Amino acid sequence: MNAQALAPKYHTYAGTITELQALAAANPSVCFMDSIGYSNRDSLTMYSFKISDNATVEEDEPAILFTGGVHADEILGPEIVIAFCNDIVSKYNSGDTAITRYVNNYEIYCVPFANPEGHVVVEGGDEDWRKNKTDNNHNGVLDFHDGVDNNRNYDFGWSIDQTPGGLTPESLMYKGPYPFSESECRALAVFGQKYKPLVAVEYHSPTYGRSEKVYYNWYWYPSDGGNGMAPDENSMHNIGIGFAGSIINDAGDSSYEARRALVNKGD
Repeated sequence: MNAQALAPKYHTYAGTITELQALAAANPSVCFMDSIGYSNRDSLTMYSFKISDNATVEEDEPAILFTGGVHADEILGPEIVIAFCNDIVSKYNSGDTAITRYVNNYEIYCVPFANPEGHVVVEGGDEDWRKNKTDNNHNGVLDFHDGVDNNRNYDFGWSIDQTPGGLTPESLMYKGPYPFSESECRALAVFGQKYKPLVAVEYHSPTYGRSEKVYYNWYWYPSDGGNGMAPDENSMHNIGIGFAGSIINDAGDSSYEARRALVNKGD
């Protein structure tokens, strides 16, 4: 484990709660903060931050979901979601026409930490920690045997993943003992079933590359049990192109690139 704590320019789990609670308190008509579940080992609250007119009322409006931090070492995801919350509320209050239209006609949900206990590990100095903290070897100590990659613990394609990484608890990509074994995944699944988001965006910042890209659903190799293209391929392709084209890259000379996600071995 690295000795140096997360740089202070990044948000902590506790600091984020305080910040978003203050934002909701200052804007009660358009912001509502709620719990959607708890982390698997430490029972840390998973918060959603809702932005909509009549925020405390569940209106018959399309839902949009933004999440970050499912992989704890990918610390930019939570930062983007937190900044998004502040930016949308600020622009709504300033009368921005486009933002006002979205807030008045959609229910926007933001989950900055899909893996809160993993983020706390990163805060403490282990910047390479990726998974949650599930005690796989039941020794009561957090060690390299522990944790599940929540991004691989959903039931969709779980049985297809027979890779060594998916089956090995010590792996950064361990998929867990069975689908939805992790409370974080169950919480997001219940949320998804309840609100059925029209659009769901999950932010990643992997250390192994793939930066500045928008991945849309999906091509699942038939050799791995899939059905090829997603049934809504044409729509998802157009949405991906539009989404990527609206994001300026870090160099400022182009935009993000849209790519179809390839599903292989349950990945």
